[in-house]
Amino acid sequence: MLHSSTDGHGHPFAAAAESATPPDLYSSLNEQPEDPPEEDMHPSDPDLVPHEQDLRFAGDLYTPKWVRGHGNKREGWCGLCKPGRWLVLKNSAFWYDKSFTHGVSAATGAAFKGPQETRRTEGNADIWEGYCGSCGDWISLVSSKKKGTTWFRHAYKCHTHPKVKDGPKRRRETPASMRARAASNASGSTTATATTAGTSSPASRFAHPDESPVLPSVESSEQQQQHSQYHQQRQAQLDAEIRARLQGPSVPMPSSTAPHLRTGHSLDGFAGMI
Repeated sequence: MLHSSTDGHGHPFAAAAESATPPDLYSSLNEQPEDPPEEDMHPSDPDLVPHEQDLRFAGDLYTPKWVRGHGNKREGWCGLCKPGRWLVLKNSAFWYDKSFTHGVSAATGAAFKGPQETRRTEGNADIWEGYCGSCGDWISLVSSKKKGTTWFRHAYKCHTHPKVKDGPKRRRETPASMRARAASNASGSTTATATTAGTSSPASRFAHPDESPVLPSVESSEQQQQHSQYHQQRQAQLDAEIRARLQGPSVPMPSSTAPHLRTGHSLDGFAGMI
């Protein structure tokens, strides 16, 4: 038998079933959950000392905030029950209580969808029914024959409950995995270096390591025409300077290089040589 029975707690909707208004199925979710009492926080048995655990996400209504014990005797605290109580996790007592007493889905961590409409049962004005938007049927909200609400049992079977994705878990690294990761990183770095060296241009191999390669700019046709005119004008100026130098006065020959041509010397001695 599951430990999720409501012995000593009473059915939370027993009186509401015969009320003039439909029962509030989610009344327990509108109140602040209670923490374990002080005497439970300091038990004589060290194995029963409660410890706080992280929720799967902010606003998670299912995951127990406080747990205690180990193995098959591990228990979770339900602070939605009044008063709160410890429920065994292994035999689904905690799941049964959260699902069918409080209407909280274990898959989503949120409350089941409520009925779209409510009405009194035909032939019995003391029983309330709710309209299910998923299947289109009218479902009794509560039942005195079954523990938990009838609506929550129907919602668990009829409605879709996309499972919440837990955060990524980090695997503990072993010395072997650390060595393998280091070898993989080194191999990848060597391959990347070799690829870069093989595809780089000769000029880039001798470039300064802090300098980025200068890529040639693409010139427009107008810029190319301007550059061509500039080079033509420059070339014309250089040609003019060369012609001026060639047509200028001849430079007199130094006297030291032709002593026989100095003024006053006679050329008669060279007559027979001509």
